[in-house]
Amino acid sequence: MRRNLLAISVLVLIVSSVVVFAGTAGAHTGQVISADCAQANASFSDFAATDHPISFQVSVLGAPPQSVAAVESPPNFVGTGTATADISSLTAVLKGSSGSVAVFAEWSAGRTDTATVTVTCGTPPPPSTNTPPPSTTTPPPPSTTPPSPPPSTTPPPRPPSTTPPPTAPPSPPIQTVAAVPPPATPVPVNPATAG
Repeated sequence: MRRNLLAISVLVLIVSSVVVFAGTAGAHTGQVISADCAQANASFSDFAATDHPISFQVSVLGAPPQSVAAVESPPNFVGTGTATADISSLTAVLKGSSGSVAVFAEWSAGRTDTATVTVTCGTPPPPSTNTPPPSTTTPPPPSTTPPSPPPSTTPPPRPPSTTPPPTAPPSPPIQTVAAVPPPATPVPVNPATAG
């Protein structure tokens, strides 16, 4: 009988283990339900308190995914809840054009399938006017060096001549003449007037 009791205990243990593992495998489910230019939304069920935080991975035009924090409702829910993320800064790169956005939500123990949507987001660039922008160059500052003199109007000096200058005939010698005054003539003096 002990043997039967042991066999039944083992069987109960095995069956209960399968139920517990099967329940765990089905827990923590989520699904991205929408994504647009502004936000991504997902719903979740069978969540435990330890399955938080939730974030979204977002890829625009096939670029590597970027992580965006989610706002959970209710916060840190247990059981069923939703999460939303603002993805407008990532979709703005479309600049008014259509493009693909791939989104999935992830948490500590798993992730949702990827949802891909085509959206037209962002602001188109202004039309080109084909007018070049005004010049922003500034004139050079005034010079602090004095202005250079105007070019000379006199002809340049002649190069030195290689022929000797012509010689002039010798001039006659200069004679110096001294003028000597004639000797003084004595004048007779009248004795009556002298005096």
